[in-house]
Amino acid sequence: MGPALHAIKVNHRYEQGPLWKAPLTLSLKAPQAIAITGPNGSGKSTLLSILGGLLRPTEGEVHFSLAGKTLSPALWRYHLMWVSPHLTPPPDLTVQDLVQTYVRFKGLDLSHPLLEAIQLKSRMSAPLSHLSSGQRQRLLLGLTLSTPSPILILDEPTAFLDDRWKSIFHEEISKIIRQGKSLIICATNDPSEAALFPESLYLGTYAA
Repeated sequence: MGPALHAIKVNHRYEQGPLWKAPLTLSLKAPQAIAITGPNGSGKSTLLSILGGLLRPTEGEVHFSLAGKTLSPALWRYHLMWVSPHLTPPPDLTVQDLVQTYVRFKGLDLSHPLLEAIQLKSRMSAPLSHLSSGQRQRLLLGLTLSTPSPILILDEPTAFLDDRWKSIFHEEISKIIRQGKSLIICATNDPSEAALFPESLYLGTYAA
C-alpha cells in the first residue's frame, strides 16, 4: 500500500477568522495526482502545508499512513519531496552543497537526465544567493523531480520560469503522473499546469 492521507473537517483560523467558510474533508492516496486551484488568498499554500504535515490545522485533523502504517507528521514529511517558494534553503549553501544534501538524505539519482537539462553544472560552486530566481527555481524543481519519492508536494512549481522552462518541467511532471506510482499534490494559478492533473480541487468557493 502506498502513501495515503485523510483530512477530516480541517480549517485554519487566522486573526480575521477561519480561512474557509466550510471545513474541508478529503482523502488522497497513491497513485493519485491532484491540482489545488483558486484565486490568491484562497488558502492553497496553507492547505499544502496542512497536507504536508508542516502545519497543524486549528480545526479538524489529518491522518497520514504509508504501507498501511500510521505516520506522525514528522515521519510523513521525511518521505515526501516538496518544492515551494516559501521553503528555501540557506542562501550561503552552494549548488554543490545542496545537490549532495539531496543525494545523502533523499536518494537523489545523479544520472537522471533532468539534472543535465537544467544546465547548472557550470554554477556548482556558486552560492544559492548568486543564482537568479529562475535558476534557483530550476535547481530546486529539478532536484525534487529527479529524486524518487512516494509523495510530491508542488507549490507553484514553475513560478519564475519562462515558457521554455515551464514546458520542460511540465513534461517531466506529466511523465511522473503517467508512471502512476506517487501521490502528487500541486497548488497552482497556472491553468496549463492544472490541466496536467487528472483531478482538481478549486478553493474559490471555500475562501472567506
